[in-house]
Amino acid sequence: GKKDRYTSCIAVLEQKIIDY
Repeated sequence: GKKDRYTSCIAVLEQKIIDY
């Protein structure tokens, strides 16, 4: 659903921040 997609987006952002 919409929330799942939002959560996935946040997870990707966090992953990028950690990678950065």
